[in-house]
Amino acid sequence: MNPEPLVRLFKVADAYMIQFAKVLRLAFIDDQAEFETEDSNFATPFENDWLNTITTAESHPTDEQQRDQLEQLTATVLAEMTNCRNTFQAAKRYIQKAFPNNTEVWNEFGFDDYDAVRKSQPAMIQFMKGFHSTAVKYSAQLTDPGVNFTAARIAEIETRRADLDAANNAQEDFNRSLPTLTRARIEAHNKVWTICTDVAGVGKALFANNSARYQLYLLPPSEEPAGTLLLSGTITRMPDVSTPEGTPVVGALTELQPHGLQSQSDSNGMYGYANPPAGPANLRVTHPDFMEQNIPVTIDPANPLVLNVTLMPLAPPPPMP
Repeated sequence: MNPEPLVRLFKVADAYMIQFAKVLRLAFIDDQAEFETEDSNFATPFENDWLNTITTAESHPTDEQQRDQLEQLTATVLAEMTNCRNTFQAAKRYIQKAFPNNTEVWNEFGFDDYDAVRKSQPAMIQFMKGFHSTAVKYSAQLTDPGVNFTAARIAEIETRRADLDAANNAQEDFNRSLPTLTRARIEAHNKVWTICTDVAGVGKALFANNSARYQLYLLPPSEEPAGTLLLSGTITRMPDVSTPEGTPVVGALTELQPHGLQSQSDSNGMYGYANPPAGPANLRVTHPDFMEQNIPVTIDPANPLVLNVTLMPLAPPPPMP
């Protein structure tokens, strides 16, 4: 029976979520006494168990790492397929020399089958097996000094078959393991995320009247429920020939001045503030790779404001003389 499909509980990127969890954990450690007063489950070793959960999630290979590994395995298979084809092609002239004008024997070696199997890994493995068996059968004729297809060359046929078989098995085993690896990674990351949402929920309740502390316990803006944020938006970069419109800027720092509240754009480019002080303010947006922006805003608790920001990349530095 197949397991139920596993749902990823968060929308931000895995790496961003893990980094968020690490920062949230540090905020929690600063406030752990208040959390423990609220719920004894937050007492030590909660913070250590949380760190172990984060470390476990980080140990799972990412999608990119899995793709890289599969590409390496595929490259090995393709190389071994080339080795098998080259081995057969190099042997043909010796076979023809040992058995001139004898198409029946040539076909025993696979002359008539080669074109049909040369691109198929399983078929090539079987082809090389038959090729080697036939070479062993006719070893006396092949190793005759007049032909000089040596015993080492005959043995190489089996070596090439075995190497292709091993590479093909490794590729197939990895392909079969991918669903299990993916499920384990999602489960591990979901555990981290569940802790984050629990801590964030309690943190918001504890610091509902403290804008600065409350801001620390917000989830990534992409994950906050609609209506939670009084000021929010998406930060994107100015499009150009290599960057499509709407490309998010990750890690842009926004600061709501003069209140000193900060929010960093998440992996979807979103930033957000939940309960900043009402009235006029300045939204300062900075990123090392983009020009700074300062945008006047007015915070009205009765009217949430969505303010999207487009950043202009900094000009590249002049070349060294």
